[in-house]
Amino acid sequence: MITKIVLMVNKRKEMQEIFKHINNVFWKIEDVADENDRRAYKKILLRVRYALHVCYALFVVWLCCICRTKTLPLKCYRPTWIPLYSIIALQDLTFILLSWTILGIDGIITSFFLMTAIQLKMLNREIEAMFDTNDEDVIAQKVITLIEHHDFMLRFTRLINDTISSSMVIFVGNIVINICVYLYHFTTM
Repeated sequence: MITKIVLMVNKRKEMQEIFKHINNVFWKIEDVADENDRRAYKKILLRVRYALHVCYALFVVWLCCICRTKTLPLKCYRPTWIPLYSIIALQDLTFILLSWTILGIDGIITSFFLMTAIQLKMLNREIEAMFDTNDEDVIAQKVITLIEHHDFMLRFTRLINDTISSSMVIFVGNIVINICVYLYHFTTM
């Protein structure tokens, strides 16, 4: 978990550049001419948003269930002079802070991928609708616009890959190492 946070903080300049590109260059969903496509794109974004809300709600329910127990979520030394509920509250607060940062980073990464996919679908739709008119000047202008946006999308996906790939490799490597250690621990018990 910590590796994701540290690597995203180290890549904050690239993340700011990604956000700037999204705000300035991305095509807006409201600009899509076809009403059905516009509704489909908005529906995709809303589904992801609702899924994140469900995750947060389940996390709060899980937290309430933990607070009712008389045992610690993590095994640790408990001095007799510190009340049990103080240690539970400290561990739960730590879980909340770490989980919110991780869910936030995962939400941002998911949003990047989702918005990039929607941009590519919009670009494909515009390419299909390019020859709806017979005016050569309009077609030439559309071709220029589509080439510029396609070039932007290639640069944008390269920027996302360069920004996120190192953190994901370290994160997956960390998971693999943890799984190997736990498997070794369980087989030698």
